[in-house]
Amino acid sequence: MKKGFSFIEVLLVMAILSTFISSGVFLALQYKELSGTATRSSEFEAITELVENHLRYNSILRDALKNGNIDNFLNSLRNNLNSNYLPASGFNSFEIKAITHEQVQDYAGLYKFTVTIVDKKTGREVRLYVLISEL
Repeated sequence: MKKGFSFIEVLLVMAILSTFISSGVFLALQYKELSGTATRSSEFEAITELVENHLRYNSILRDALKNGNIDNFLNSLRNNLNSNYLPASGFNSFEIKAITHEQVQDYAGLYKFTVTIVDKKTGREVRLYVLISEL
């Protein structure tokens, strides 16, 4: 009587195992890609919240709106966010590309701010819109 497995049986088991392993590697790579995308999206959400709160609760911004010195203030704010706040918050791969403003038509003292945020790793660009009153 023969003991052990035949060569064909061993090859068959190896083929089945290699199929399982290759599909597992494929699924792991897909999961990693999806989790990276989800991470970048949540980082964008965190940055937009940081910038929005910084704009909304900034009394100097309202003073600059009233004094007409808003362009200089927005430029210094953008530089300050890029050089201090974003790196300190752990968002080194993001950049505030532009902060613009315009007065909302038919509403005196109401301004729309548009903030363009860029992910330097992926090149993705997101615009954030914030409404702020002079009051």
